[in-house]
Amino acid sequence: MKDININFKSNAAKLSKLVENKNLISKDFICCLEGIKPVSRLNFNETKLNEFVDLCENLKLSYAISDFRIKTVNDKIIFSNLSRRIYEKKDLIGKSSRYIYISKDKELCEKARQYDAEENNIKLGELLGFPKCCTEFFDKNHNFGNPDIIRDITQNTDFEYENEATPFYINYVARYFGYSIISHFPCSWKCQASISLAKKYLECISEYFPEQGKEFVGMLKKPVLYSDEKVILFRNEKIIPDDKQSFALRLSKEDFLSNTNEEFNKIIYKDRISRVYMNNRYKYSIRNPLLLRFK
Repeated sequence: MKDININFKSNAAKLSKLVENKNLISKDFICCLEGIKPVSRLNFNETKLNEFVDLCENLKLSYAISDFRIKTVNDKIIFSNLSRRIYEKKDLIGKSSRYIYISKDKELCEKARQYDAEENNIKLGELLGFPKCCTEFFDKNHNFGNPDIIRDITQNTDFEYENEATPFYINYVARYFGYSIISHFPCSWKCQASISLAKKYLECISEYFPEQGKEFVGMLKKPVLYSDEKVILFRNEKIIPDDKQSFALRLSKEDFLSNTNEEFNKIIYKDRISRVYMNNRYKYSIRNPLLLRFK
């Protein structure tokens, strides 16, 4: 890997400017460059696409670009995978993006582009290197009305006890804060096929970014409070009791990350409705929250 590593690092600064969510300077790109992933699919704003193509050519990577554009759907749902595919030819430069499929094999790039256009999740997932069990689970459960299948994954997990911590390798909830090793929804929080892949990915990207890799792992081990509208990642996991069904948390800004960037300093957690406060004043409720723990 040494020669590729040197070649990549000479271009790493350029890639970091192109990738909006650094996520270890695009783990999918590195894993594809190393041949661990057969194909990677990346989402780029069209204003940056040509520069990324130049980078692929410089590193001798094949690529294909989606026929459709992708535009994020603004909805009351604050976070999700909701997006709209746009096929009509109109000027959306800067307002939309395209998928680019990269591989060492040009034919695989073209197949990925074709399967994605056909919305063939099973075939596309196979090319992207996702476990079959996970692509089938995604295909069955994911739809426009249910774009974020975290609840389905949780329900499909065989927990040994309440609030059991599961392997951090496939923590796919922390991706809302830029942290994830895998790029697919696992079929459960204990999926061994996904865990095995994640270990390979982490070993690969940690060779490029050892210090950042350690930080990454630390964040993936933090507990997450998930709901259909808000996600809170607790940077200080020690404030959360291990064995209580309900509890009150006094928080500082250093204790958590929130996907809404809202300020609050107290949460009263209950599994049906949790309440959020600022200076003892009620702000809002989090309905049916999931408290997910990772180790």
